Amino acid sequence: MSNFEQWYLNDMIHQPLSDRLRFAMFDVVFLKELFLLHGYQRAQDIERQLGEYLSERVTQSGRLYHFADTLFIYIETNWDENTKPEALAQFVQTLIEDFVTQYQNTVHEAPAKDATVDTSDQLLDDHTSIDAAPQHLARLTPHVAIGLAEYPFLPRAYTSINDQELIEILLTATHQASALAQQSEESHWVHFSAINTAPAASFVNTNLRQACLKGIESGLVKVKTSSNGLMDWQKDHESDKKRTSFIDDDSNKSV
Repeated sequence: MSNFEQWYLNDMIHQPLSDRLRFAMFDVVFLKELFLLHGYQRAQDIERQLGEYLSERVTQSGRLYHFADTLFIYIETNWDENTKPEALAQFVQTLIEDFVTQYQNTVHEAPAKDATVDTSDQLLDDHTSIDAAPQHLARLTPHVAIGLAEYPFLPRAYTSINDQELIEILLTATHQASALAQQSEESHWVHFSAINTAPAASFVNTNLRQACLKGIESGLVKVKTSSNGLMDWQKDHESDKKRTSFIDDDSNKSV
């Protein structure tokens, strides 16, 4: 994954007082079990090709980072406020879908004499023939889970949330999108945005994940999603409270 920038703390927001950025954190599903399903050499080759493909398609107004493992962050630096967040989600989704299609076509067009199978390939399916194995191994899932948010997240308090805290918000949105993707076996996106009058005190010196969920519950954070009723937000908030109630510390402020 050396074809694009590595993420470093305090590196994404260059001018905190003037930057207006739209972030897309995306989780590439097929990378989760790439090495287990494809073996070391083939998985590395797929990763390399994905890195080259994404790097070639990043526009001059965007920056792409490999955040961790299967997670990437794309930043649109010159975005129109009137552009809906789903436009960026569709851009990211199309990137991954097009890469999978291109890769599949490349594999299927490869000469039959190159369709060899090693011992690790045969372990995947004892009943898979040698001729059928390459197609089986090359099949990548094009699904992607995307979490979206803008900087500044709080319209009236630009510097209240820095890039590290914005990462927490993006991870929360991406987690919800991933749950939707797993549930439906399709790509999904979730977008978080604070209302114009959201008070900074609700998001400062607190657990940002809990603050977002509580903000959704109270109306401070608006949610847009590709889901058609698949996600029960209220149920998700309640389960999160139950999970986190045992690890909260006194320093966390309620929203």
